[in-house]
Amino acid sequence: MERPAVLTSFGYLNLIFASVGMLGVVAGTILFTVSNAPDDPFLKALRENEAYREWLRLAAVPVLLACGALLVAGLGLLRVQPWARLLSFAWGAGAVCSITLNLFVCYQVAFLPLFETAVRCKGAEGEKLAGEAGAVLGLMAIFSLVGFVYPFLLLVVMGRRTTQAAFGPPPEPPPLPPAA
Repeated sequence: MERPAVLTSFGYLNLIFASVGMLGVVAGTILFTVSNAPDDPFLKALRENEAYREWLRLAAVPVLLACGALLVAGLGLLRVQPWARLLSFAWGAGAVCSITLNLFVCYQVAFLPLFETAVRCKGAEGEKLAGEAGAVLGLMAIFSLVGFVYPFLLLVVMGRRTTQAAFGPPPEPPPLPPAA
């Protein structure tokens, strides 16, 4: 059976997004834990926020596992494996829930404390922190909205009847010859 173009496209997109997600977790961990920027009040405020540090620590492993599942699903879509459609669908639903939870948690444990710190600071440092808190809120909204696009698109495409039909049941084996 020839692989439909939509499966090829989403197979490669799954591979790309999985790779980018894994790199993002690694880069974010390095930036947050290893980066030496003592003069940056924004990073300092986030590093001193124990709830945010704990959230990053707890979220890293499930995100890496989800990226691994998306990678496997992408490979399966390229091979037109029925389980890959189900795994892609499950990943899409999980990603929507995960992005929603991450947006809520980051607002509660990153933005609000940073904004409260900015309000307590005086002068230029307070203004700088307030600007950075506003930028954080804006980036959270933009990245979350952009982050919803691929999972929603994946859910829609993997749920289409034409996509389901591409994974149709295996052909019936030929009948056995009559017994002699």
